[in-house]
Amino acid sequence: MSGFDAHALRDALRALVDDAGQDVWVAWPAERRAARVACRAVFERLDDLWYPGRDDLVIIDGDERVIVLDHEERLFLTRADARLQIHSVAERGTSSATCVVRCVSGVVRVGQRFGVGPDGGTRDDAPLVTLEGIVRIRPVDFVDPPHSAKVRVTGEAVALLERGSVITAVVGR
Repeated sequence: MSGFDAHALRDALRALVDDAGQDVWVAWPAERRAARVACRAVFERLDDLWYPGRDDLVIIDGDERVIVLDHEERLFLTRADARLQIHSVAERGTSSATCVVRCVSGVVRVGQRFGVGPDGGTRDDAPLVTLEGIVRIRPVDFVDPPHSAKVRVTGEAVALLERGSVITAVVGR
């Protein structure tokens, strides 16, 4: 995307969002800030919301598509229904765990939050863990199906992680 001008970038984003009239969530992970805004406002004010080379901007639409403009000027599209299956729990503390996992759907990214529980963590009140790091030979920002990785997760729900369980990415919680 580094060769895109502002108009080309806006066109690329519009192509990814079906309904430009909807409200979307925008988030700046490094600043731990998010806001719900009109999608049209994102397109109109993109220059104010995202600074190439410095910011990561995450846009989540009503269909739970996750659009990421990262600081390296890359554009990613994934769904919030990313899932990891736990192969083993290598280390576990009271609020963190290191696990070997396989990505079974979606694209899983560092910083995502996952519901944990017997139903795959899909209930609205499912306890949560946050994905803090992914290692595949070396640290990476994401893992996609059918690949495996070693991950570090944090949160009170790490006690619920066990071999074979599936955890599901959540949005807006």
